[in-house]
Amino acid sequence: MKLGRARLGAALLVASASALWRGEPSAAASPPSSAAASPPSSAARPAALSDEACIACHADAARTWQGSMHHASASNSAYETAVYAEPLAFCRRCHAPHGDPSRETGEAARQAGITCTTCHLRPGDARTVLASPRAGPSSAPHGVERSAALGQAVCARCHEFDFPDARGERMQKTATEHRASAYAAVSCASCHMPAAGGHRSHAFAASRDASALARAVSVDAGRDGDQLRFVLEPRGVGHAFPTGDLFRRLTLTVVSEDAAGRPLATKRRYFGRVFGPVRSGGEIVRREIADERLFARTEVTFALAPRTDPTTVRWQLDYERVAFSPTRHPEDAVVEGSVTLARGTLAPP
Repeated sequence: MKLGRARLGAALLVASASALWRGEPSAAASPPSSAAASPPSSAARPAALSDEACIACHADAARTWQGSMHHASASNSAYETAVYAEPLAFCRRCHAPHGDPSRETGEAARQAGITCTTCHLRPGDARTVLASPRAGPSSAPHGVERSAALGQAVCARCHEFDFPDARGERMQKTATEHRASAYAAVSCASCHMPAAGGHRSHAFAASRDASALARAVSVDAGRDGDQLRFVLEPRGVGHAFPTGDLFRRLTLTVVSEDAAGRPLATKRRYFGRVFGPVRSGGEIVRREIADERLFARTEVTFALAPRTDPTTVRWQLDYERVAFSPTRHPEDAVVEGSVTLARGTLAPP
């Protein structure tokens, strides 16, 4: 599949193939690399029965999960558009773990999405529940294995993996980013599953949560005549911002206006992963050639064209989920959804 033909950007999206980079027909792909093993096989854990048992005793967790993107992992429109264009087992293993990845996802698995048993059971063991550390004995009617590694290890199954064409390049690398960050000792759950009322939320705040996204970055905007200066800084983020799907990005848009409010010029700066053509094995493929996402404090400057009349500047920072890019130029990207993180006005000096 060529870059301009399919939708690849979505929360937790795991869809791609070598065809994406070479324009070949889609074919069944290999599972994620050994560094990020596939979720447990549904054959080892009857999904409906086990999940119903979980919900019966953990109603609060189930209630927040019902509205989460984990629950909608196989039924949200972005994923369904992508997997329709590229019906790969590679995608289904993470998005529809209770179905057969080699076949079209059935309605039960589609509606289930990522469930309790996807994350809390080991392959082949439907009786022992994996849980985070807690003092004191368990009163649960089943075995409980408490481990600090639960979150990171389980999350990495579907949030850290290679491209499926054995190129040895990470398609998503959130776990690696987390290990290299200042928050490496802070668990994924600390931010994405905050505790409330003695239990952790299972809403999994992420790319669809506008308030969580806005809290993740600060913007300091200033002006000295025709020179504009923006300082963007991640706040409490234990990975690149944005992370996850390879086409997600931030877009800083700056618009200058005359005294009557008419736009004079528009400038943009994109913060994302940059892919470009690279010769490999006698053919041209697309590889990552730069990573311009936010990892730390970043300063951006713009210069306005000199004018004698007063010029007002309006700016806006958006988090964008890009569906696909028909060309290598970022301005041509088709944006599936966006969230405005910050905006402001710089008055004439």
